[in-house]
Amino acid sequence: MEQHPYLTILGALISGGILQWLLNRFWLSKKEEADVAKQLRDEMRQYITDFDNRLGKMQSELDDWRTKYFQLLEEHTGLKLENMKLRAELDLMNPKPVFYRDRPETTKTIS
Repeated sequence: MEQHPYLTILGALISGGILQWLLNRFWLSKKEEADVAKQLRDEMRQYITDFDNRLGKMQSELDDWRTKYFQLLEEHTGLKLENMKLRAELDLMNPKPVFYRDRPETTKTIS
């Protein structure tokens, strides 16, 4: 059997191509996977940092609103108390007439 040099060269090229493909497939794909994983971790860190910043801003806004609410609640309670005092003074100045039907029930006897 005669071997042709072209077949030998063709076999070497094919086996070299397959070897290169295998190396790229397994060795370089691991590096690419590591790069993609690193990129995902970096994106997640950035997302968490942004989320923490937004959360801090919302908490400070919540504290501001809470402070405003309690100030208004205190003012409202003070105004209600002042209103009650003024009504009591007004009732002392102008007592309401007591009508028969407004008096407490008394025992009635039949005559």
